[in-house]
Order: sequence, then C-alpha cells, then structure tokens
Amino acid sequence: MQAIKNYLKEQDDFYSIIHGVSSGINEQLVAGLSGSARSMLASLISESMNKRILLITHQLIQAQQLYEDLVEISDNDNVHLYPVNELIASEIAVASPELKSQRIDAITNWLKHDTGILIAPVAALKRVLPPKSYWESYQLDFQIGEIIQIEKYLNSLIDMGYQRVDMVTTPGEFSIRGGIIDIYTLTEQNPVRIELFDDEVDSIRYFDSETQRSLDKIDKVTVMPAEELLLTKEDKLTGAQRLENQLGASLKKIKNGEDKQSLAELIGYDIERLNQQERFQEMYKYGFYFYEKPASLLDYLPADGLIILDEMSRIQETALRLDEEEAEWHQSLVESNQMVRDFSISYDWHDVWGKMKQPRLYLSVFLRHIANTNPQNIVNVSCRAMQQFHGQMNLLQGEFTRWNNSDFSVIILAPNENRADKIQSVLDDYDMEAVIAKDTISLPVKKPTIIINNISSGFELPMHKLAVITENELFK
Repeated sequence: MQAIKNYLKEQDDFYSIIHGVSSGINEQLVAGLSGSARSMLASLISESMNKRILLITHQLIQAQQLYEDLVEISDNDNVHLYPVNELIASEIAVASPELKSQRIDAITNWLKHDTGILIAPVAALKRVLPPKSYWESYQLDFQIGEIIQIEKYLNSLIDMGYQRVDMVTTPGEFSIRGGIIDIYTLTEQNPVRIELFDDEVDSIRYFDSETQRSLDKIDKVTVMPAEELLLTKEDKLTGAQRLENQLGASLKKIKNGEDKQSLAELIGYDIERLNQQERFQEMYKYGFYFYEKPASLLDYLPADGLIILDEMSRIQETALRLDEEEAEWHQSLVESNQMVRDFSISYDWHDVWGKMKQPRLYLSVFLRHIANTNPQNIVNVSCRAMQQFHGQMNLLQGEFTRWNNSDFSVIILAPNENRADKIQSVLDDYDMEAVIAKDTISLPVKKPTIIINNISSGFELPMHKLAVITENELFK
C-alpha cells in the first residue's frame, strides 16, 4: 500500500490537504472521498506529521471499519480504536469488560507517543475522563533488579482500580503473599507474577491462573490501569463531599417526605461507599465531582494535534440525538428520586464543540457547507466507490478495457498469497492478464497488479488514473 500512498501524496489535491495540515490551517474541508479512500488519506496525513490525530466518526461501526483499514494500510502499529457504546446509561449500568480493556489499552498506548491515530465514535467525546496526568502517573513498571517501594506500589494498584484478593482468577485483581505479587491486567491474556528478594525484583513471569503453572519469563512488564475512572483516596472523599452538598441542595427542592427519604437513602448509600473507598459501577455517573479539572478525549490531544471528523453533519446529528436521549434518561432518574438535581453525567455537544481548539479536517461525501464551520482550505476529490462485480467477469473485462484505454493503474488487493494466485488464475481464464507484485512497486503501473493487502473496499480516482479493487468486489 506504500506505493499507492507515495503516488497519491504527489498529486495536487492530496498535497494541498497534507500541506494544509503541516502549515497549521485551522479548518479544512475534504469532499468526495468515500470508503477506504478516507483511510488512505488519514494514513497519509499521519505519516506526514509528527503529531497525534483524533479521528471521530458518528457511530462505532464506522470507527471499527476505519480502524481495520488503517491497521492494514499503515506501516506502524500506532493506530488505536477507542470503542464506546452510544448511551452513557448502558455504560453505567453494565460496562463491557472487553470494550473497557480495549479503551484502556488504546488510551495508554496512544499517550505513550507523540504521533498515532486514535479512532472513536462521537459518543466518546461526551465521556468524563481523569486529567491526562493520571494516565501518565498510573502505569507501574517492574524490571528485574529494580528496587521498588512495595507499599507505594500496592496503594497505586488500588488507585488504578485493581482489587486485592487471596488468589487472582480474573482480570483486574492482584494479590500479595510474602515476596510474591500477582497481577492480572486487563490487557494481557495471562496474569504476571513478580517475585521479590526483600524489595528487589528477582523474577517476572506469566502464569496460568487456573493451574498456577509458570509460563514465559520476561525481564520487565508495565502494568496498566484496571479502570478508566482513576481515583486517589482524596478524589473519592472530594466526590463524596460534593455529592453530599448536591444532595442537600436537592432535598430542599423536594416537598414530599417519602420522595425526600427515598433520594436521601439512595444517594446516601453511594456517599457512604465513596467515603469507605469502595469502587462500584454506578460511580461513573459522578465523574464531574471527583476532579478539580475533569477532562475529555479532547484534553488528551495536544494543541497542535489534528481532529479528523468523518461526516461532520452526521456527527452533529448523532451528538445532538445522544444529548436528547441522555436528558430524557436523566429526567426520569430525577423524577423517580434516583438522582440529585442540577447534575451532569457527561459533556453535551455544546461543551464538546467549545473545547475543540485543535486544527480540524472535515470529511464529507458531498461538497456542501457544514453548519458552524469555516474551512480555509476546501478540496474536492473526484472519487468513486468501486463497482461490485459479484464474480461476473464479463463486467470486469469491460472495466479492464476502459481502464487500459485511459492508461489507469489498476491495483488488485488479495488478503494472502494463496488468494493472489487464485485471483491471477481466474483472471487468466478470462484473458485478463495481471501480475503479482513480488517486490516493492511504484505507480503508475502498466499492467493490472495484484498486491497483498486487505482493506474493506476499493475505489477509483479518475483524475489520478487509479483503480483499486478488493477481493470482495470481485467475487462477493
């Protein structure tokens, strides 16, 4: 795919976009690109700038598709998916351990580097997060021969959301027995055992949580948080006090005695749990109460980072709909005396939009004005989604003829070498010659060329005489 990217970045329209990003243009609009062509552009931009990128979609399924494409297209592994459910209510009620693990892994790895792409649905921007400094602080490094402060490390594990148990069996737990510390992180398949000689790390190894048998030995390990809501003891006490103050203000507004008692008992129980340093799933709705300066994903992106908004109009529509649904849910909780008054669970779209100070690039299929935007550079790229051939080789022959007559470079993508051989054989049966690229190629190419790659969809760029076809379009 590097050959395609090298070719595209030399074209005037793609160069204009990349130059706009590198020169610091605050707002750009790119129209026309669809499907995997957008992933190609995002990869090009990422390779051309040494900055972090936050790529926002309107739904999780689009974020997943972009992520899968970018993993295939990009030469580095610094591409991360931050998956969240649309409704905050569902996250608070039953959080998916798998999605939580992916989010923690994505955030910690994205923040480790000054470059890289984090892909997330717009619902992710609504979430209340700890200040960025917490993620940088709450990562524990263990290395053989290192002297550690055992008590400090154990307190950090608790702040990071780990629960102390007698024997670890599930992710998010840790135990200590004599000079042995077992930690089961959310981001590893097996727990890790750290053996100490006094306060020195003597050995580190993975082990099977069921059989307790040792697995691979390692020289060092970094333990990431087990929770997204990173809280110190002081944060929990602060949250409890603020919640208690808000409860008092809410009770003054309620006239019915039974309603007062119901709210006081429910919220009072949460206050007690916070004062007792307990963790519970519902505490996520109190995110604004814990920190002096609550953060969002936008605060994790440097001022000179880039925000790419995939279909800005749909993002705005989704965000406003989520605000509406959340407001209705919140009102139902207030009316049933399950929530304090005058209280926010997440950022609304107005808050999010106001916090977007970084340069922005809007992607749109159609060239049209997007409300509340003022792009200084507008680029309209001529792009077509690749036709679905469904195994009809006569249709493909017609396109091959058209492309050949117009001096197009035709690139056919196969997921592996076996499929590349199969595609070549099928094309040969219909007198369509194609070569399999064995080495690095450069565009333009004279003959249809098969390369190993597996993006979600092909595309045609008529102005650049380029056609990219995937196996899906050929046979499915």
